[in-house]
Amino acid sequence: MAWSGQPVPQILSTKGRTTRATKDRPYANGALAKKIEQIKAERGLVDEQLSEGLSKCLGFDVSLTTVWNWRTGKYLPNAGDSRTVDAVMGCLTQIENEHAVIDGGAWVSPEEIRASIEEWRKGLGDVKLFTLATILDIPLTTLLRWNAGMYNLRRERLNILQQKYENEIKKQTND
Repeated sequence: MAWSGQPVPQILSTKGRTTRATKDRPYANGALAKKIEQIKAERGLVDEQLSEGLSKCLGFDVSLTTVWNWRTGKYLPNAGDSRTVDAVMGCLTQIENEHAVIDGGAWVSPEEIRASIEEWRKGLGDVKLFTLATILDIPLTTLLRWNAGMYNLRRERLNILQQKYENEIKKQTND
């Protein structure tokens, strides 16, 4: 292919990226970002649910990107106007009050997931992960990733898996 005469795009260096990343998030430790993280951690809500709740409460569309920007501290609502920030905080409090706190937190840590998987394997007679995945009716790759500590898991889902495990134990003791 011949040179078209266009300038060659410059490839950006990753040098200093962590410094730039923190500079790009001036409100990361602010009250709004902390409040959103707290609601997500305690109530198990995801950005989509927050977006819908904020849109309904504020009376205008709050996109997923906007929620992400507020949560990560990249921006504040309406360029930091205190009345707008207060309105958003009020709506977040309302959303928080509409959803119960989940005992043990909304998200299960990778360590707790691995401990549960090990407990289930031992309780079923030291079965292989493939067998456990079949019993729990989940893809083997998902179970392998959880066991490797690659993902967090919603507590609701862990409780469902725990129930499947207990049902299998009951089935085995009845046979």
